[in-house]
Amino acid sequence: MRPHSVLRAALDIRWTPSSQIPPTFLLPWRAQLHQSAHSHQFQTELPAQPSSQPPPSIPIPSPIPSTRPAAAPASPSSMPLPRSSGKPLVLSKSLQQLLPHLSAQKPHYISAHIHRFPYLLTQGDTLRLPFHMHGVSPGDVLRLNRASLLGSRDYTLKAGTNSTENYDGKRTGEPNYLDDRLFECRVRVVGVDSGPMVEEIKTKRRQRKEKHVRSKHRYTVLRVMEVKVKGLEELERGAEQLILQ
Repeated sequence: MRPHSVLRAALDIRWTPSSQIPPTFLLPWRAQLHQSAHSHQFQTELPAQPSSQPPPSIPIPSPIPSTRPAAAPASPSSMPLPRSSGKPLVLSKSLQQLLPHLSAQKPHYISAHIHRFPYLLTQGDTLRLPFHMHGVSPGDVLRLNRASLLGSRDYTLKAGTNSTENYDGKRTGEPNYLDDRLFECRVRVVGVDSGPMVEEIKTKRRQRKEKHVRSKHRYTVLRVMEVKVKGLEELERGAEQLILQ
């Protein structure tokens, strides 16, 4: 066959009805792909007819009323105070006799310890800590539960004399504290104070350059709101384990 007749036969493409097309399993692999694409191209989708009947409604079960009574929010006065230990509170005879006089005579002062450093405080004092206390914001109320001294004008209550504190420069020991169930000391965070900008010049031997180091420290300011020594009746009501010697 001549090349002109072959080209004419290749260009002479005519439409063939689908009834005359042989089945796909008799066609080669490329012809099967062309046949499937041709059938999907001319396939039309009929729009879904909306049904005249509404969909059945599913009944929603009604919530079962709870028989448990709602818990009332706990007031700050009814919340349990943190305790240093679970040991029972032991009151000697002398403490039972003098504690009512100390509780009745006001104002009281306290030697509170923060990071083992004592601070002599009374109600209304303003305390500027030598460091910045993290995790607090102005307006927060804190309770100081470590104290080594409680007193008034005529009476003084001290912690035990068997102290393990080492009074050297390192202060590696821990002082003895009074039981925190005997008193209440609350302070309010007033704000944060900033010190002046300090510039320090650092030098090294046999070197001409100087290093300027600037630092500005921040300090937390507290105000003492309450210093209270509890009486025997209040200790008997609040203490779970009270031993009277």
